[in-house]
Amino acid sequence: MFKRITALFTALLTTLPPAITAVPVFAAEPPGMCYILTEAGSGMILDARDADKKVSIASVTKLMLLLIVTDMLSGGELTLDDVVTASPKASGIEGSSIWLVSGETMTLRDLIKSVVIASANDAAYAIAEHIAGDEASFVALMNERANQLGMKNTHFQNCAGFDSPLHYSTARDVAVMTAALFSKLVPPGYIPQDSGGGKALTFRDELYIFFHTRLDYVRAGTEHSAQLLNTNKLANSYAGLLGGKTGTTDGAGYCLAAVAARNGLRAVAVVLGAPNEETRVNVSRGLLDKAFAEFETETPGIDAEKLAPVAVTRGVMKSVRVLPANVTSFVIPRGTAGSIEYVYALPKEVSAPVRRGQKIGKVQAVIGGKLVFESDIIAFESVEELTFIKSFTILLESLLRI
Repeated sequence: MFKRITALFTALLTTLPPAITAVPVFAAEPPGMCYILTEAGSGMILDARDADKKVSIASVTKLMLLLIVTDMLSGGELTLDDVVTASPKASGIEGSSIWLVSGETMTLRDLIKSVVIASANDAAYAIAEHIAGDEASFVALMNERANQLGMKNTHFQNCAGFDSPLHYSTARDVAVMTAALFSKLVPPGYIPQDSGGGKALTFRDELYIFFHTRLDYVRAGTEHSAQLLNTNKLANSYAGLLGGKTGTTDGAGYCLAAVAARNGLRAVAVVLGAPNEETRVNVSRGLLDKAFAEFETETPGIDAEKLAPVAVTRGVMKSVRVLPANVTSFVIPRGTAGSIEYVYALPKEVSAPVRRGQKIGKVQAVIGGKLVFESDIIAFESVEELTFIKSFTILLESLLRI
C-alpha cells in the first residue's frame, strides 16, 4: 500500500507547475544500522559497526553545508547579517521547510538557524545558491571539502540530503565531517557565550545556541511565522553535548551525528540507518556514554633523555637537537595509564644538510601491543652541509677574529 501511495504522490508531483522544483525520489530501504564512535581530535575508533558501508545519510548531509558556511564566516567571506534572496528553486524545494517565497529576503543568520534547528531544505538551498550561485556549484564545493578531509567513501549529489544513488557516505566519513565542523565552531578551550552574558556574541556563539535550541521561530510576530522544532533529542538532555544533526528519509532510515565533550575527551557518535527515532537516540546516547565511561585522555610522557642530539655527518655542526612534532593528548582505555610503553626510533646519525622540522625518527606509545599514540621526532634546527667553500669560509672567519 505504501509503495502505491508513494507512486501516486510521485506522479502528482510531475503535474505540478514548473515553478515548483520536485527533487527525484530514490526508492530504497534503509540498509541496516551502521555506527561509529571516535575521539574527535585523532579520529581514533572506540567502537564501530559497518563503519565503511556506503549508505544514504539524509539531512546529516547539512553538516557539510554548515562546515562550508563556517569556513567562510571564519574567513570573513560571509557574515550572519548578509541578506539572502530566495530563488524560485529554493522556494519550491520539498520536505522540511520554512515556506520561503520566491524573491523573499532573509538574513543568513535566520537561514542557518532554520537549517540547524529545523533542518529546513529550502533554507539550505537558499544558502547554497547565495554562496555558489547555484546548487550544482555548491555541491562541487561540498565534494571538494570532503576530499580535503579525506572522506574517501563520500559523494554528495545535493545540498539537503535527498536520497539518490549518487548521494552517499559512511559512518566513518560522517564522523570526520562532524569533528571538523565542531572543531571550528567550538575549538578546544573555547567557552561559548550566551545572549544573557552582556558580551557581543560571535558567530560561533550564535551557532552554538542554535544547536542547543529546542524551539524557535523565524518571521516571529508576523502572519508568516514559521516554527522551528529541533528533532535532536540529545540537544538539551545530554551533559557535555556540543551539538549534532539528525536526518530521516525512506532510504536512509533514522540518522544522527553528535559530538560531546567531558574532562578533556571529545567524542563523536554517528548512527546511520536506525529503524526508528527511539533507536537512533538510544544508540547515540549509549555510544557517547561508552566513550566517557571506558576511555580517558593521557598526555604524552616523552622522556627527554631519549631525545639526545643526533650526530650529523658532513655538517657544519656535529649534532642536531630533536623534539617530538606532536605532544597533544591521546585516548586510552580508562585505568591503563600505568601500562603505557614508549618506543623510540632514532638513527645514530644523519647526513647534512638537515632542515628545521625535518623528520628524524618517531616515538610510539603502546598498550598491550596496541598502538595508541605516535609522533614524528623532528629536527629543532637546520644544519648546513660542510662543503669545501663552507669550510674555507669558516676558517677565514675564525682567522679574522684572532
